[in-house]
Amino acid sequence: MKQRRRQLRHSFCILLLQLVTLYLLTSIPKVTSSSSKCFTSFVTPPLSSSSVCSRQQQQLKIESFPSHYHRRRQQQQQQLGMSITPPQSQQHQHHQTNENEKQQDKLSSIHVSSPSPFTANHHHHQDENTGPPVVILNTNARAVTPKLIPIVQSIFGIDNVYVTTTTEESIQAAASIFSDKNQKPNMIIPIGGDGTLSSVLNHLVDEILYSSSTTTTTLEDAMKALPYIGYIPMGTGNGVGSVVGCTIHPSSWTSSLNPLGKKKRKLERIKIACSKLKHMSEDMVTLRQQKKTLLEHTEEEFGIVEMPMIEVTHHNQDETFSKEQEQKKGDLCFFAGVGFDSLMLDDFKSIKAWSRKTGFLTNQLSSVMGYCVALVVKTLPKTVIKGKHRIKVDLMTRDTEALFVDHRRGDVVLPVSSGIGRSSSGPSSNKEEKEKTATKIFSGVTGILAAGTSPFYGGGLRLFPFARVTTNKMHLRVGRINPMVGFVNIPKIFEGSYRDKSASHGGCLDFIGDDFEAVVTTMDNEEEGVEEEEGEKKK
Repeated sequence: MKQRRRQLRHSFCILLLQLVTLYLLTSIPKVTSSSSKCFTSFVTPPLSSSSVCSRQQQQLKIESFPSHYHRRRQQQQQQLGMSITPPQSQQHQHHQTNENEKQQDKLSSIHVSSPSPFTANHHHHQDENTGPPVVILNTNARAVTPKLIPIVQSIFGIDNVYVTTTTEESIQAAASIFSDKNQKPNMIIPIGGDGTLSSVLNHLVDEILYSSSTTTTTLEDAMKALPYIGYIPMGTGNGVGSVVGCTIHPSSWTSSLNPLGKKKRKLERIKIACSKLKHMSEDMVTLRQQKKTLLEHTEEEFGIVEMPMIEVTHHNQDETFSKEQEQKKGDLCFFAGVGFDSLMLDDFKSIKAWSRKTGFLTNQLSSVMGYCVALVVKTLPKTVIKGKHRIKVDLMTRDTEALFVDHRRGDVVLPVSSGIGRSSSGPSSNKEEKEKTATKIFSGVTGILAAGTSPFYGGGLRLFPFARVTTNKMHLRVGRINPMVGFVNIPKIFEGSYRDKSASHGGCLDFIGDDFEAVVTTMDNEEEGVEEEEGEKKK
């Protein structure tokens, strides 16, 4: 009888969620513009609505939470850790093979660092890059079609366009780009989504760091040695594209009724964007050859925008590393998370794979609509009924300038170093780091732990509205609200205006800083029940 009731409740929840899908799809606001200035050297071509040129200045560190979600579920009760730290100049004196030594002070480590503002000395590495621009075109990106390839090749030349489908091909492209040391490209243009941009940057930095003939030994120097990165967003979410100004102006309702005309217009916009990026690259080379400073033309003509990235590394609580881990740097990204968001991402990937296999609504389910369907059909039932997104988090910070955003007082920012929480030095092989104590700022069960230097998570979702409050810090969010409460408030969450003002619950906690450290433990329903029971007894 109990099982029958449980099945009925489950069916009712599924039906209810499916009925409100229309509300969800019609309520999500669309982003048509964004901040015109960020902090990782993105250069926006003038009059372009679909392209951005960028150059990475420095690095951030953090382990990729989404990619480790299933592994954490399989290794229940095993504590994993992450730490988020800024790239200060004095921290980059370590060799890249000892990059993990910087994390020995963490319980288990994930690092996030933010770059400093764009300055003149970041340009001297660019003087050596005078070769023609090259393109890395990811055929897996949602909006990349076979018709696009010859268009791009006709603009940049066949030899300067790398068409990639697999990770191996992308790595080979990065190696080929830097093979000719006498003629390094002035600009590298990834065409794809946020994942394409991040993976290309990872492969390029890896090639600079680990090439047998390179003399670069730090991640900071590798980022400085990168050519300018021209970005044409053609993925599903395109969160980074929104931040640096790569937004496509909405078409009129009459033109949107013609799907063939819409595709033709999109190809035409991409063609124009590619042409402008090529001309920008040529102009930059000309300026250098004429010994003119590029900074004089940065803002007006090239629209350089700076934006920090995140480097994610990971090791277990005993701080042991495999040989493979010791030789690799962390993963560079713009946002990462564990819990609800990683679960929804996995569900979206499974729905997208199913749609491609069956041919059912392939284009629609590969877009933002696919995220909505995954949320309603798969993620919410799993989280509401089974609580699969729940994790236990101990969050600390060593950043003495870290801030807490108090929603109850109109988003007043308060320092978290003023005696909040307790201090813990933690294990460390670095004497200087041992002297720095960590302040515990949160401990408990939550549904999402995410950090980002980009306000947009993708598809217009402004999950990190405080990511641009300062130039070199990230926004870390601890989301503890019930999934159904979040579902009802999706429009506010999407536009970044949702605030939790409850005095006791603390459903949404927002922090701004450059050094966070977290120990994450996965838990099942039974553990959560025990946890809540013990909490009630203590009260």
